[in-house]
Amino acid sequence: MTSPEKLNGDNQGLKNIEKISYMVHHILIYFKSFLLLRKYKATHKIVVSRDCITTFNSPSRDYIDSFFDNFLNQIENKSISVLDIGCGNGYLFEKLVQHKINGHYLGIDLKQADKFNDLQSDSITKKFMQGSAEEVKLDKKFDLIVSVTSLEHIENDKKVLENSSEMLKEGGCEIHVVPAGSSIFLYLLHGWRQYNIGMLNKLFFKKKDLEIHQAGGPVSFIFHFFFITIFRILNIDYKNIIKFFGPVKSFSIRADNFLNFFPSIFVVKVQKGKN
Repeated sequence: MTSPEKLNGDNQGLKNIEKISYMVHHILIYFKSFLLLRKYKATHKIVVSRDCITTFNSPSRDYIDSFFDNFLNQIENKSISVLDIGCGNGYLFEKLVQHKINGHYLGIDLKQADKFNDLQSDSITKKFMQGSAEEVKLDKKFDLIVSVTSLEHIENDKKVLENSSEMLKEGGCEIHVVPAGSSIFLYLLHGWRQYNIGMLNKLFFKKKDLEIHQAGGPVSFIFHFFFITIFRILNIDYKNIIKFFGPVKSFSIRADNFLNFFPSIFVVKVQKGKN
């Protein structure tokens, strides 16, 4: 049997026994996280207001949008330098433009997405660097370094975090969005790992100004599993059930605003203090 550490979680060509090995390994890690709840706890909870809930996005995406909207509202119209690790389609760049952020943006990924190339802005310059985040180490330092659901796709996430810390300016901020353990049931064969509170505290144990924000809960988890995950397994476009999708998702997110357990994602924020 192929060990879970050798698997690429997004590889759809895995043999059935390899898929089973992957799922069992990560489910065991997920249940281990329950044993850590007394020792470690998230410092913040992301709450989504009714007007931030979209029609088609997954609940997790709405939580991520809400976090970045609140964060970027605090620095609107400022000029900053930004490094986006695993930039993909340019989600973060679009958020920066939306909030009228000025300055310079650099996106790093193994391959440049077509949509990323189409994104333009008059207020912030955009550049792309092709390469592995584990190997990229720049002399330039940045005010803001971000990864959005990227670390789980990188085999040596610890190395990436070490490099990003060295590339962060004094007074700068790192933000990393990662999947929580419960997401193994929502996204199935996805990435090298999911994260729990203990893993995050171990990865960032030297960081003094550390915030761990959790998002999601049991109601939005159930919604995601039955309205998105199952439909994708059956190869059915969940957007075809729009009459039910939007209202039910809105209810699930608002219900989870009052429940402080069973998160689907974590957002780690680290502020680098000035000497």
